[in-house]
Amino acid sequence: MTMKIIYTIYACFLTGLLLISGSAFAQNSMTVKGTVKDSKGEPVVGSTVMVEGSNTGVVTDKDGKYSITFKTKEGKTSKLVFSSISYLTQTVEVGTRTVIDIVLEEDRKQIDEIVVVGYGAMRKSDLTGSVTSVKIDENRASQISSIDQLLQGQAAGVQVVSNSAAPDGGVSVTVRGASSFNSSSQPLYVVDGVIMNTSGSISVGGHGGSDSGVTEDNNGLMGINPQDIASMEILKDASATAIYGSQGANGVILITTKSASRGRPIVTVSSGISISNIYKKFDLMDADDYVKYLDLKGVDHSSTLYTVFTDKVDNGTYAPVDWQDYSTRTSITQRYYLTIAGRPNNTDYRFSIGYYDNEGIIKGTGYENLTLRLNLDKTIGKFKIGTRTSFSYLNSYMTQGAGATVAQTPATSMVLSMLMTRPLRHIVEYDDEGSEVDDDGAPISGPDRWLSDYQSERTEMRVTPSIYGQYEILPWLTFKTTFGSDFRTNERLMFKSKRINTQATGSNGAITHAELLNFNWDNLLMFNKKFNRHSISGTLGQSASQSITRTQSVEGTNIDQWKGMTSSL
Repeated sequence: MTMKIIYTIYACFLTGLLLISGSAFAQNSMTVKGTVKDSKGEPVVGSTVMVEGSNTGVVTDKDGKYSITFKTKEGKTSKLVFSSISYLTQTVEVGTRTVIDIVLEEDRKQIDEIVVVGYGAMRKSDLTGSVTSVKIDENRASQISSIDQLLQGQAAGVQVVSNSAAPDGGVSVTVRGASSFNSSSQPLYVVDGVIMNTSGSISVGGHGGSDSGVTEDNNGLMGINPQDIASMEILKDASATAIYGSQGANGVILITTKSASRGRPIVTVSSGISISNIYKKFDLMDADDYVKYLDLKGVDHSSTLYTVFTDKVDNGTYAPVDWQDYSTRTSITQRYYLTIAGRPNNTDYRFSIGYYDNEGIIKGTGYENLTLRLNLDKTIGKFKIGTRTSFSYLNSYMTQGAGATVAQTPATSMVLSMLMTRPLRHIVEYDDEGSEVDDDGAPISGPDRWLSDYQSERTEMRVTPSIYGQYEILPWLTFKTTFGSDFRTNERLMFKSKRINTQATGSNGAITHAELLNFNWDNLLMFNKKFNRHSISGTLGQSASQSITRTQSVEGTNIDQWKGMTSSL
């Protein structure tokens, strides 16, 4: 009986091998060769030839030729997919053919795409300079708060670096690398023809001397809602300076906002919620590990350094704590966006309102941002007028980061305090009036003190109005005048109590009020004349622009009270 079972299993095993072998032999190799050309008979260099449904593929050479070898399956028809940029993709059944020549048709939609270039627009096929169009992902635009995030990974030669992981933290955008050691390498931003002021660094005084740490830069691109953007073009070469002069030496990012797309009124509402947590905690010692560490160092058990972990924990003066858990939280981000758009009676309007509430992972950090935009166009015969006007309000709360130098300490950085403070928290006592009892023996610079005794707040209002008038002198000749401005008012408050600050100046604070104004007035005469299959176009223009910055700062030391904080500061 046992031998019969063994023979049965062996027979099944041999049958399986035969089935597998039959399947393997049913897959035959096949080689197909050919040439890929365009409609003019020119070879298409670098076009891709792929086997449909597989990862097998090749690229055509300088003569447009290719040779691809792949496995065919019995009963299934093999197909080759031919594709190249600016050409329509073609899928061809192979059958028994070993030579397949293909003619790719141009994708007119891509070639005739209109690209904004400085003071005008032209077809993509007519471009001679280095202009990169950034594809706007509507899904991604609905999840972010700043336009720099739309640029990340979307354009060759454009680097986007976050200077801080904090909400409203500064960003650096460079086009084809840094161009200066001393001055800014940031590109010029132009939104609907208005030159923007994107400075994110606002000085708030010494704030307690050299021990005050490093002040976080802000994101100067806040206030432009990514969901309002229709297209973005990046001018990289000499065309940027030819149009905008020295302002465009680091490249120019041209942004065009949306207009109504349909005649009847359309109301669109979207919302979203995101939840964020700290990605990875540092593996630090807890209270028990710290006591073992002190034992290994041979610390005297009667010393204050040791008894704080034993006697003072037992009597309730101190409690073990994980500062990373204490200082961080699960943050919730809320997003809301509403648009109303339509095209009644030669009028094109689009109104949008957006609200973004972003909590930081570190407690006490985050920001709220409200944006409003109205795009309005009216056509009266050969005359056209319109406006592109936006308003934004931002209120953000920050903390001091680790800074850029090795001289930073827990007294000058909230982040370093969280990582370097011993794992014990002093239990704060309060009197009958609810005020904190001053304890000279209490430690300074702990994360709990940073959360209660440090404040860094920024409030910004931004208004970007622009109006234009356009008149069609002849069918091929148009005059356009545009006046626009970007006005930002910033108020920055910073306070640091003596329970964090190790300077002799005690509690100190600073308030800075800054006003930043950019305006430009452009007058353009544009012509575009066609002669049979040829066309000639050009622009004659005059532009005037100015930038004004006003800053006022007040700083104080040995402050007894700050925005409701008690005199024990």
